[in-house]
Amino acid sequence: MRSKKYKLLKTVLGVSLSLLVFLSGEKANAEIVTVDRENPISATNNLIIDKDVTVSKADVKATGDATIEYFTDSADVEPINVFQKGYGATKITFGNVTGTEKVTVKQSSIGTYKGKKISSVIEYSNFKRDDTGERPFLILSDHLFSGYWYDHVIQMDISVKFFDEQNNQVSFNKDAFISFNSLNKGEFASYLNQSADLNTYITNDSNVIEGNNPFNSSEKVMIGASNDFEDVLGSQTFKKNTASFQISGNELNFRVGIDSEISTVWNSLSSATLFNTEPEAPKKDVALSVGGASVNGKEVFAGQTLIYPVEFKVHTLGVDLLEKYSKLQVVDKLSEYVTYEKMWLPEDSSAAANYDKDSHKVTLTTSKNFRESVIKYNAESYTAYVQVKVNANATSANVIKNTASLVVNSTTKDSNTVSNLVKDTVLPAPVKFVLDETGKNINEQSVMPSSILYYKKNQQVNTLNKDILTKYSKFVISDPLPEYVNYISATLLKNDVEIKGVKGIVYDEKTHTVTFTADAAFLKEMEMNNETYSLKTKAQVKANVKNGTVIKNVAGTTINDTEQKTNEVETPVKEPVFVAPSKRVLNENLEDINEKSVEAGDIIYYDIDQQVNTLNVDIATKYTQFSISDPFPAQTKYLSSTVLKNGVEMKDVKVISYDEKTHTVVFEADSVFLKEMEMNNETYTLRNKMQVIEAIGDKEPIKNTASSSINSNKKNTNEVENTTKLPKGSIKINKITRQLVDIDILTGELIYEKLPQEGVSYQVNANQDIVLPNNEIVAEAGSDYGTATTDKTGQATVNDLYGGQYVLVEQSAPLGIQIDPTPIVVDLAAGEDGKLAATAEQEDLLQEVQFIVNKAFENESGDFESGSGAVFGIFHSQEHVINADTLISADTLMGSVEIKDGKGTYQDVLIPNQTYYLQETSTIEGYQLNTTKYYFTYKPDSNEAVHVVEFYENGYVENDVIKEYEVPTEETDQEDVETKEKDSVESEDSELEIELTPIKNLLIHEDSITKFINENGELLNHYDILEDGKTIEFKGQIYIGDHEKIESIVFSDVLPDGFEFQSMKVLDINGNDVTKQVDYAVNEQKIEVTVKEDYASTLNRSSLDWFVETVYNYDESHKGKTFENQMLLTVNDVEKPSNMVTLTPPVIEVVIESTEEPTKESNEPVEKPSGMFPQTGETVKKLTTIIGLCLVVGVVGGMVLLKKKQAQEEQEENSETENKE
Repeated sequence: MRSKKYKLLKTVLGVSLSLLVFLSGEKANAEIVTVDRENPISATNNLIIDKDVTVSKADVKATGDATIEYFTDSADVEPINVFQKGYGATKITFGNVTGTEKVTVKQSSIGTYKGKKISSVIEYSNFKRDDTGERPFLILSDHLFSGYWYDHVIQMDISVKFFDEQNNQVSFNKDAFISFNSLNKGEFASYLNQSADLNTYITNDSNVIEGNNPFNSSEKVMIGASNDFEDVLGSQTFKKNTASFQISGNELNFRVGIDSEISTVWNSLSSATLFNTEPEAPKKDVALSVGGASVNGKEVFAGQTLIYPVEFKVHTLGVDLLEKYSKLQVVDKLSEYVTYEKMWLPEDSSAAANYDKDSHKVTLTTSKNFRESVIKYNAESYTAYVQVKVNANATSANVIKNTASLVVNSTTKDSNTVSNLVKDTVLPAPVKFVLDETGKNINEQSVMPSSILYYKKNQQVNTLNKDILTKYSKFVISDPLPEYVNYISATLLKNDVEIKGVKGIVYDEKTHTVTFTADAAFLKEMEMNNETYSLKTKAQVKANVKNGTVIKNVAGTTINDTEQKTNEVETPVKEPVFVAPSKRVLNENLEDINEKSVEAGDIIYYDIDQQVNTLNVDIATKYTQFSISDPFPAQTKYLSSTVLKNGVEMKDVKVISYDEKTHTVVFEADSVFLKEMEMNNETYTLRNKMQVIEAIGDKEPIKNTASSSINSNKKNTNEVENTTKLPKGSIKINKITRQLVDIDILTGELIYEKLPQEGVSYQVNANQDIVLPNNEIVAEAGSDYGTATTDKTGQATVNDLYGGQYVLVEQSAPLGIQIDPTPIVVDLAAGEDGKLAATAEQEDLLQEVQFIVNKAFENESGDFESGSGAVFGIFHSQEHVINADTLISADTLMGSVEIKDGKGTYQDVLIPNQTYYLQETSTIEGYQLNTTKYYFTYKPDSNEAVHVVEFYENGYVENDVIKEYEVPTEETDQEDVETKEKDSVESEDSELEIELTPIKNLLIHEDSITKFINENGELLNHYDILEDGKTIEFKGQIYIGDHEKIESIVFSDVLPDGFEFQSMKVLDINGNDVTKQVDYAVNEQKIEVTVKEDYASTLNRSSLDWFVETVYNYDESHKGKTFENQMLLTVNDVEKPSNMVTLTPPVIEVVIESTEEPTKESNEPVEKPSGMFPQTGETVKKLTTIIGLCLVVGVVGGMVLLKKKQAQEEQEENSETENKE
C-alpha cells in the first residue's frame, strides 16, 4: 500500500464532525496517511476515552480453561505498573489454550461520544500462545484508558462496542479515531473490518510500518519496526510508535499481537490522535485589579489602570493529546487608547513578554520548563495578565476594545472581545429640599406664618479613582435665604449625620446668605467615596407674611472651579383651612343606612365627624374654640350621646348637653379638651343615639343636618335622609267546597270532602277608614282594594295592606257553585311575631239539581191520566273516574224518583259534565214497565242554588228551555253525547214547537216473559263470575195479556249444562207465594211449570214472578264457553220465548307451586281470578271490592265500584301468568 506525506495542510472541520477534508482537493481512500510532526493535520475526535472518571468494577466473564482473579488496586498485580493508579484490575489466567476462549468485559462511564456519556463492551478472543510453555494470562484494568497487559500470548482479536446512556449501540460515521500507542518493535495492530474509505495515520518519522502479520503472511498489519522512541506518554517522540485508525460502524474489530521475540505486551485503546487537536478558545475579561470584578462593557476614566485576564485551558495527555506542547504563547493586541505596562503568567516566572510598540501587540512566550514540568496536561486552566493604563487624553468618544489569542504548537485560537467606553469626569448636581420640623419634605406645600422651616442643600461627591482621579481643591455650599424667613442656625451633615465642630459655616446678614467653605484640612479628609454633604439651615417664616405669598429658594455649590445651582423649592403661605364636617346615619350594627327606610321603634345613630388640622403643617396653633351641634328631626327620640376620637369612644366627656325644647344636642369643647387635642389630623365624632317614634306615617322623609364650629367658623354637614316605612301585611281567604273524593264500598254512597276551591273571586274594600299611627287617613271606608281570586290551593291573598279593618265579599265562582254573598270582615293587625297577617275561611255550597218527572197511566178507555205508584231510577250513563284508584261505573244507580199524582221529584248534588239517564224501575199492577232511557248531561250554567230539569216523554225542560232527548247508541261515546248536546244548545235560540207529554205507562195487553239472573236482588242479563258450587237463581217475569178465556198457562226453562236444579217458587203480582197453584216437573235439565186451570183463569192482565234456584258445577269442558239460556211462556198453546241471558264459566288457572322464595321485585302470592266484570273484561280477584256487577235491563239499577288501579295491576299479573302457562 502506498504511503503519502502531507506538509502544511490546512484542515476545515465541521462543528460536530471530525472527517478529514483537505484543501488540497485530493483525498486518500484506504491509505496510510503520514502526518508531518512540525505541521500536523488539525482534526477533532468525537470519541473521547477519559482519563479521570469514576467507574465501577468491570464485569468480566471468560469461557474455556480460565481462572479469574480481581485486584482492587492494579498496583497489586504483578508484574505490571503501567496502569493508572486508583482503579481495580482483573487477571485472567488460561490453562490449555484452544483458540476458542473468549473474555468479555463490560465497562461503564468510559468517556463520551459527541459530548454524551458512553459505556463499552469489549470481547477478547482468538488467543494464540507462545512456545514457552508458560500459562498465558490477560490483565484488564477497570478503567478502559489504562489499556491491557498480556503475556505468553502472541496474538488476539479485540471486538469493541459502545453504548449510550439509553443502552443504544453507538454507530460511528468516519467521525472518530482509535489509536494504538506504544507499538514496540514486533508489536502489531490491525483494523479487521476497515473499509476502503477509512484511513490509517502514522507520523512522518514513525517507527510503525505496514507489514505482514508474523503468523499470517497474507494479512497486513501496522507493526513496530524499531524502539527508537521514548516510551513515555507526553514525550516528544512518543507519537513515533502510534497508529491511528479512522473508524466507522457500530462494531469495531481489531487484531493485536507480537512476534516471537518478546511475548509480554502492554497496549491501550486511546482516543488521542496524531493530529494537532485545536485548543479551546481563551477567555478574555477586563477588571480594575487582579481578581477584581469584571468591568467589561462599563465606563472607565482617563488615567485609570485596567487589568486584562486571559484564561486558557490545556489538553489531557492520553485523551486528546499524545505529546506535550512544543510551543505555547498568549498574544494580546492592545487598543490605541491604552498604554502597555506589563504582562505575566503567575505559574511561569521564566515566561518572556515582548511588547511591539508599533503594532501595540504584546506576546507572552512560555518557558520549556513550564510546558514540560509545570503543566499537568489534565484539562486544567491557567491565566495570564496584561496591565495597561487608559491614556490621559482619552475622551468619551473613545471605545477601548481588546481581543487576545492563544497559540498552541502551530494552532492559533482567538478569545472573545471585551470593550470599555471612556467617560469624562462629571460632578454630581446639588439638590435642595425644604423640610418641616419632622423632617418631612414640604416642597410646594403650604406653610403658615411663624412656621419653622429647614432648607437642606445636598451635594454628592465623586468616587476617587473611579469617576475622578484626584480630590477636590475647592468645595463650597451657599444658600441665599428668601426675604420672608428669618435665619436661626445652620449645620453640616455627612450622609445625614451631623459633623460636630465643623468650621467654615458663616451667615452674612447683609446678603441674608449662609455659606460653608471647606478648608484644606476638610478637603484632605474628604473620603471621596460617593458620600453626600448637606448644609442644613433652620429658618422661621415671618409672622407678617401675607396669605398667598410663595416663598422660593435656590442654593448653589462650587467644586474646584465649577459652580452649580440647585433646584428651586417653594412653599406658599396660606391661612388655615378647616375641613367641613360630615354626617352619617347608621343602624344598630353601625352600618350606613343613608337614603334607606326605617320603621317605628328602630334604633339609629347620627354620627357627625369633624377632622381637625395638623399642627405646624396646615395650622400654626391649636384651636381656641371647637363645638358640634345636631338639631334632631321630629320623627326621632333622643336617647344618648358620646364623643369618639378616630372611632374610639372617649370616656368621661362632660361637655355634651341636650335641649328638649329645640330637640338639639351640643358638644362644646372646654379649655382642657382643647389643650389635650393632638391636632394631628385626627377625627372627632359626636355620636347621637336615637329612636324612631311610633307615631309616624309611611314614606315620610326624616332629614337631618348638623354643624360644627372651629374658632367661631361655622360649617354645616351634608344632609342625611331616611324614609319611614310602615309594616304592611296580607289577608288570606281560604275557600273550600265539598268535592267528590271516593265512594263508600258498602253503601255505595258518594263521599265528599271539604277541599280548596280554585277560581273564586272576592272584592276587597276598606270596612273602616285606614288610619296610620300619625293619624293620617290613607283610605276611607269603602275604598276599593281590587279583587283577589283563589288559586289551586283554594287561597286568595291580598298583599300590601296597612293595618286596619277590611271586608271581603264573594263576587264570582265557577259555575255549579253557589256564591255566598255574606261579607267577611277581617281585622288586619300585628300578631305575636309582630307581622301583619289575617286569615279568613269560607265554604261555598254546591248547586243542587232538581229532577221533576211527569207521569201518566193508560186507562181502560185508552186515555192517559195522572196516577201514583211508579218509581224511576237516576243512573250514571258512563263511568266517572273519581281518582287514580276509584271510578263509578256506567249504569250505577244514583237515586230514585217516586211518582205521586202524576209527578215525582228528586234533588241532590250531581257531578258536573256527567251524563245521566232516567229509567222506570217499577210500576203499578197491570201496567207494563217503561224501559226507555231518558238521557241528560248536567252542565252547570249558573251559580244558582238549584238547577231544574223537568222530564217528559218527548223532551225535557232545563232551566225553562225545552230540549230534545239525545239517546246514545252503544257505539256512541261520551264525546259524541257532548257533541249532540252542544248542537242542541246551539239550536236553543229557535224555540221548539212541540207539545210536551208525560212519560206514559201502558196497560198489559200482550203475553210476555222476560228472564233475568237474580244476584242479591239485582237483575242481570249477563253473569261472568261463576264459581264452582255457586248458587245461581234465575227469575222469569211473566205478563198475561188480554184473553177472552185462559185455558192453560205453561212456562218452562232448559238449564245449561252444569246447572243443577235445587228449588223453585212462584209469586203473584203482589208478591204472594202461589207455588201451590202450579204443578212442575223436572226432567234432567228441563223444568216445566203448569198453572192449575182454576188459578190460570184468574190471571187475565196480570203478572207472575218465577224463581228457579240452581247450583253450578264446573267441568273442564266448560272452559272458554258461554252459556245461553232463555225461558218459554205458552198461553192457550201460543208460545212466547223470553230474552236470552248469558253466563260465563270461571277462568281456571293452573297454579304451579314453587319452592323458590319470592323475588325482591315481586313477593306477592299468586292468586286465581274468580271471575270477570261484565263487558269490561277486567279481571276481578276480590269480590269485596264490588257492590254490584250488573247491567240494568229495566228493573233495579246496580252500582258498580271499580278500583281501576287494582284491577289493572291484577290484570297484568293475570296476563303474565297466562303467558307462563
